[in-house]
Amino acid sequence: MVANARRTICKIDNLQVDILESLGELHAVRDNWERVYNADPESQCFLTWNWIYNWLASTSQRWLILAVRPDETSQDYVAFFPLRSSTELGIDSGFRHSLRMAGSYYAGYTGFICDPAAEASAVAALGLAAREKAELAVSDKAEL
Repeated sequence: MVANARRTICKIDNLQVDILESLGELHAVRDNWERVYNADPESQCFLTWNWIYNWLASTSQRWLILAVRPDETSQDYVAFFPLRSSTELGIDSGFRHSLRMAGSYYAGYTGFICDPAAEASAVAALGLAAREKAELAVSDKAEL
């Protein structure tokens, strides 16, 4: 089910990529997340809804989840990609914004979950959305 406060970051073909940025939004898609997780033959324990929810609830790091819908009228998502973002000051490089998979450094495996029927197009949409999110963050002075 589509999160109440969804914000669309990009559209590619008919696919729409929304950003989930609150625990309430994540909670609203729990059943949908679990259906996608169960359909994905490559899903693993660090991408279960329980693990992701509890990890994100316990971290002070900024995070977001890219969620792909097959079209703007669909109420269900076909892919979820949990990410965390950070802005760091490098000694020689100035500010640097980065996106990392949400469980990286803490989980044995990270990644995304996807309905296999939508995999090819959803992966392309997730890649485009991640790139756009990174570019938006760099140009948004409030995040720096």
